[in-house]
Amino acid sequence: MRLVTLAILLGWLVISYYVLNWAFCLSMLAIILYLLFRVYRLVQRWMTPPGHRIKHGLLRGHLEQEYGTKEGGKLYKELVGELHRKGYR
Repeated sequence: MRLVTLAILLGWLVISYYVLNWAFCLSMLAIILYLLFRVYRLVQRWMTPPGHRIKHGLLRGHLEQEYGTKEGGKLYKELVGELHRKGYR
């Protein structure tokens, strides 16, 4: 799936470079912003102490299994909100 996405993206860049120069510039800007966002998220993860990381998949799965999909989802949102206020990520 990633190769298909990469092929489509590269095809778009080649076509837009020769046909629509402004679209190529916007595409490159979007790619650069996306890469900066990914680097920011990686640095943010490295800066968060290991004891302050929330394992979202495990927490949500446990709460949904224990309390059901609807009620567990509500509890998950409330619990994550409280943990974020305390500095957990």
